[in-house]
Parts: sequence; C-alpha cells; structure tokens
Amino acid sequence: MPAVTQTILEGVRDALKAGATDAGLNVFLDRSDRLTRGELPALLVQEAPEGETVDPQTVDGLEARTYGVLITCVVADAAAEDAAKRGRALGLQVEQLIGVPTFAIPKHNRARIAGSRIFLGGEGEVPMVGREQLWRFTYYTRRGAPDLAR
Repeated sequence: MPAVTQTILEGVRDALKAGATDAGLNVFLDRSDRLTRGELPALLVQEAPEGETVDPQTVDGLEARTYGVLITCVVADAAAEDAAKRGRALGLQVEQLIGVPTFAIPKHNRARIAGSRIFLGGEGEVPMVGREQLWRFTYYTRRGAPDLAR
C-alpha cells in the first residue's frame, strides 16, 4: 500500500486533471524539468518544503499528521499584468476544486489552504508568471501504520 502522502499527491493531481481548469491535462506531479510554451498554462503539484509534521499526542494511539502540498499555477508571461491576472484566476479554479468540504483526499473536509503568493519571471524559453498555493492536508494514523489514513 502506498504512503498516505503519495496518495494525497496523486489524488490532488488526478482531481486537478479532472476538474476542467484552464490548465486542462497539463497537471504535473513532482516535475523537475522546465515547462515549454506548449505545456502552458500548467499546474505543478509537489510536496511543500515543510513536508509532513506529526503530533503523536492524540487519543487511542492515533497520530495527527499534517502534510504540506505546494500547487503552482503557471501561465505564459505575454504581458505581465495580464499574466498575473490569469495566474490568480487559475489559482481560484484550484481553490474551488480542492478547498471544498467534499474534497475527499485523504478524507472529507481535511484540506486547507495555508497561503498563496504570486511570482514573476521564470527560466527557459518562455517567461512565466505563477501563483503558488500552500495546502495542508490533515489525517490520522496509528503508530507503525503510516500507510493507513483515518
């Protein structure tokens, strides 16, 4: 059975691909290479720098875990002002898919947006603008069984 963290990442990617955002199927998990013009707009999903935190002080031997996921909404920078606006619009589409109480990865009502920011620039053949969103997913697991979310 995969780790809950991998299940969360894959679930977010799959929901964003199915969610009819402006990025369409250009949703990438753990992507390390540069995006090309033909892949924009795009959504990049990866573990946040903070990773996962564990609170072992819970009831009945359960650990409370919080996993950080970074979703980056990337658009081509044709005109900076317009690109920033499109980046924010794509970020709104992500929030409308992931931030609802019915989103069930890993369980219903366990995803919260913790912050977001716009960034300008980018490397490679295409100047880009992005909207980074930090999401936190909370779940519970028993000690010694981190692959089973409760």
